[in-house]
Amino acid sequence: MPLHSRMKFMNQEIEAREKKLAKLQEKRDKIRAIKEKEPKQLSKRKFEPLDLEFNLGEELNGNLRSIKPEGSIVEDRYKSFQRRNIIEPTVRQRYASYGCISIIVLLLNEVL
Repeated sequence: MPLHSRMKFMNQEIEAREKKLAKLQEKRDKIRAIKEKEPKQLSKRKFEPLDLEFNLGEELNGNLRSIKPEGSIVEDRYKSFQRRNIIEPTVRQRYASYGCISIIVLLLNEVL
C-alpha cells in the first residue's frame, strides 16, 4: 500500500475519532449544565421540593384583600435555602409527646 493512500486512511480515522470525541464532549457539557442547576447533596438526604400551594378558582374573589394566603413564608424560605445549598436538607424529628399532665405525674412519682 503506498504511503499516500495510507495517510488518507489515517486522516479519515483521526477525523472520525475527533467528531466522536466532540459529540461526547457536548453531551458531557449538557449533563454538567443540568447538574449545576440541581441542588447538591450536602447530607445523606436529598432535597425534596415543596409542593405548590395555590388558591382554586372558586376560592378567588374579585377583591385581592379578601384572599387568604396559602402556605408559610418561613417554610418557603427554608426550602429556598436548601435548594441553594446554603443549609443541608433535613427532616423534622418527631418526639413522643406525653402531655403536660402526664409529665407532672411522672415527676411527682419520682419525687415521692
